[in-house]
Amino acid sequence: MIKRLLLAQPFVKCRLGNGHKASFWYDNWLPFGPLIQFIGEDGPSDLRIPLHATVDSAYNIHGWIHAAPRSQNALAVIAHLNTINLPLNQTAIDTFCWEIQGKSFSSFPTSRTWEVLRPKSCFKDWSSSIWSKGAIPRNAFTMWVAQLNRLPTRSRLASWGLDISTDCCLCSEFVESRDHLLLRCAFSIEIWNWIQTRLHLSPCIFYSWHALIAWTKLKTDSSPPILRKLAAQAAVSHIWKQRNNFLHNNVSRPASAICKDIDRELRNTITARRFLHSGRRSSVSPSSLSSPVVDGVFGCCIRRGGVAKLRFEDEEDYSSPVQSFLRPPPSANFEKDRYLMYLEMMYELLPYHYQSQEINRLTLAHFIISGLHFLGAIDRENSMVSLVQGVLIFPLMRMGIQFTTVVTWQALTMPWPYFCLFCYSFMPIHIGGCFSAYYGSEAEGFGLINDSSSLALYFLDKFQVAMVPGDAFGDDSCIRISYATSLDVLQAAVEKIRKALEPLRATVSV
Repeated sequence: MIKRLLLAQPFVKCRLGNGHKASFWYDNWLPFGPLIQFIGEDGPSDLRIPLHATVDSAYNIHGWIHAAPRSQNALAVIAHLNTINLPLNQTAIDTFCWEIQGKSFSSFPTSRTWEVLRPKSCFKDWSSSIWSKGAIPRNAFTMWVAQLNRLPTRSRLASWGLDISTDCCLCSEFVESRDHLLLRCAFSIEIWNWIQTRLHLSPCIFYSWHALIAWTKLKTDSSPPILRKLAAQAAVSHIWKQRNNFLHNNVSRPASAICKDIDRELRNTITARRFLHSGRRSSVSPSSLSSPVVDGVFGCCIRRGGVAKLRFEDEEDYSSPVQSFLRPPPSANFEKDRYLMYLEMMYELLPYHYQSQEINRLTLAHFIISGLHFLGAIDRENSMVSLVQGVLIFPLMRMGIQFTTVVTWQALTMPWPYFCLFCYSFMPIHIGGCFSAYYGSEAEGFGLINDSSSLALYFLDKFQVAMVPGDAFGDDSCIRISYATSLDVLQAAVEKIRKALEPLRATVSV
């Protein structure tokens, strides 16, 4: 803490009031800084002013009280004191503030303070190609490490004394250096050619890292710098990832698969940026937005009204069933287009961030229909029939097992579930039946079952089946059974529930 105080001392300024609190020697109340540092440790004895004296004790109504100065610094201080007014106003108090380059702040400015304290170096001309606005942090970091030539390639590992082969992991023909692995390897060249083709550029080979950095700064109508930077960073990151995957896991993927990964990543990134931008300016017509117009994956740049816009080429065939309709052309109905764009983003997140993909796709199907109905997009509703049918197949199979099986049990009814949209990473949609007919039953070795909680505890203790008590969702007569699992596990669970109910006696008829 003492070291930090020494760093902070130049920023803490004392605004002199009556001088009762300000220290004559230690506080920063003169332009010279703390006088104990400016004059030296002999200052108190030379000027006959005590070490712990306050400012108000160093003057009277006739002027400043001090001995004759014995150094040039002490003489400069005395000369300055004779130019300022004596702090005779007893009502004014001494105040302290944080001051940076002559500007005072009432609160602590972290960024400005760090800008003054941090070590500074010369400007790097490559910084804009790496730390650019909109860059994916993971890819930008890999690009930065590659720019500094700090990637642990085989040639660098061998230079550290490791007894390993220096052959390239991807082509096994040349020494694995940064420039060869990321730029000149046959595997990498195929990826770079694909990227340049998608950008409507003539394929070229980057023979040096400086050539790649210079390429990211070029600007053409078909490939603005921001798109070049995103593509270059994604390519470097994915090539390095594939190299590590082959080296450590012995898993090899073709360059075409890497290209598709890059394609999807760039598409998701730009779509997300467009959605965020349109969300902030929802009242502006789409023709005036400088955000991407999503027509496919990524490709060229067009201009409308003098504003550069990103446009994408048609997407290659993916397994995603959503591709057939999520390509809305620009239209005057901005809310409708924005809804479809949000729908596309929501769908893309499902396989990666949701624990129950099929359940969420079921909810997504209901969201599609209800949303389009609300927006009046009847013309697009018919084109989604196949998608809705596709996303309903698997969850309906699970519901069918429970519905057709459980409703045949005596004294038990099961309502068909209703669905709703939850904006959480896990969507707890369950179906359940009316188990209240068994309340009041006596279970051997367990005791009385008088509500949904005790019945759920009975299932868990005796048959290891976890269920959700009805009081958790406002209906104690039901217990919810999750179908977010495989068919085999679900069938086994339903059979256990049936066996658990056999020894119980229904107390009422439903």
